[in-house]
Amino acid sequence: MGARCYPLVLVAEGKNNRRYLDARDEAAFHRSALRLLRERFEAGYYYPDPNDDARNEPAVDLKPEALKHIPVVSPAARLHERQVSNRNRWQREHARYVSWHKDAVRALAEQNGELAWRCLEQRDAYEYEGVQLECLEGS
Repeated sequence: MGARCYPLVLVAEGKNNRRYLDARDEAAFHRSALRLLRERFEAGYYYPDPNDDARNEPAVDLKPEALKHIPVVSPAARLHERQVSNRNRWQREHARYVSWHKDAVRALAEQNGELAWRCLEQRDAYEYEGVQLECLEGS
């Protein structure tokens, strides 16, 4: 990421609160990003293990062989198309989450504050996971 103008404050949005974490310089910013990421992991409900989530892959009821025996334009064929589309979307999103999860675990293991911040930013649009940096005005 490009150069940042310090002092900053890291703002974390929660369900019922807004927290302000120290980001007065690069070291404090990295400590705060790591702290917030670690807290969210330890809370247990923000970032589930991707292996647990893999059991939730949407099913596709019809096998390719069965499709040969139904009309192309039929409720069963449309249902199959929707199921395949849902499964493919889920697989893309799951692959993205697996990659993100690996980066987040690595950020914590390596104490990499910049990577922790990138991981937090990537989840910014999720409910109760908003983060932003705000400049503090000097005296």
